[in-house]
Amino acid sequence: FLVRTSAADPLSLVPAIRSRVAVVEPDEPIFDALSMKQILYRDTASEYVLSIVFSAIAIIALAVAAVGVYGLVAHNVTQRTREIGLRVALGAAPGRVIRLVLSDGTRPVLYGGVVGLAAAIVLAFATAATFLGNARDPIVYVAVVLIVAFSALAAT
Repeated sequence: FLVRTSAADPLSLVPAIRSRVAVVEPDEPIFDALSMKQILYRDTASEYVLSIVFSAIAIIALAVAAVGVYGLVAHNVTQRTREIGLRVALGAAPGRVIRLVLSDGTRPVLYGGVVGLAAAIVLAFATAATFLGNARDPIVYVAVVLIVAFSALAAT
């Protein structure tokens, strides 16, 4: 049975409850006396551990994606070094060259971010029943897109 209390330590009431139960029913044992916090922790411990593992995997995947995007964009910019030098030699304004490199380097990443964001939202709605928390947290989505976009911007 459950006992509601406002005591700071609910388990401190267990001896008093045992004595009251012994008055009414002396042969009735009281075992597994737990606070509601302990019961909830026991029942959700595996989900908590899984959420930590999946979060760690997601952070590693984000880091790999950011490094991969950085490498790809940096390689593409490096491939255009001669073209950039030629543009500067022919009199292109430095600001215009910088805008060209930035737009060409970040445009595919932004398109990929929009497509990835849409896919993540669709998958979050499809799998919402399997998550304990809020799988549609917009702060997480925006943070992921910004991290990948920043890595592309840094590479250019």
